[in-house]
Amino acid sequence: QAQETQENQEEALANLDKAIDDLKQQEAQASREQQQQDLFRLAEELKKVLEGQQKVHGVSAELEKLDREKKPFGRPEAIKLTRAAVDQRSLAGQVSGALLKLEEEGAEVFSWALRGVQEDMVLVASRLEKGKPDAAILLVQADIEGKLEALIEALKEEAKKPGPPKEGGG
Repeated sequence: QAQETQENQEEALANLDKAIDDLKQQEAQASREQQQQDLFRLAEELKKVLEGQQKVHGVSAELEKLDREKKPFGRPEAIKLTRAAVDQRSLAGQVSGALLKLEEEGAEVFSWALRGVQEDMVLVASRLEKGKPDAAILLVQADIEGKLEALIEALKEEAKKPGPPKEGGG
């Protein structure tokens, strides 16, 4: 009877170990699914930032063309310029929120790329606040858009990947 009790205990411990392993696997899977959802949501947030960036870029291009053609730059244009600068700074703020999320996830590569976008946005906002947009500003804005598009695509690709989360994120 003692041997039977010993065998029952060993079987119960083996079952417990298996249950613990199963729970760990389920937890890892749930964690990965949550990370995938977070990355997808972040990509969607950045899509909205990209749309806003394209609008600001469009206004900047319109104002730069007026300046290049030596057309008058009156009050309506000054208001557009001020609004574009405010919008550009607001977009940089939205990127800050996304950056924090990436840093919390430990996604260093994505964080690094997005930090560069944010720095460019702050630079553009400062330049717009100081005066009329020029060709250099338009190039930086186009670069911001390209980087955002690439980052959105990379986030979506990472979110689709099966298996355990990648170290470094990207």
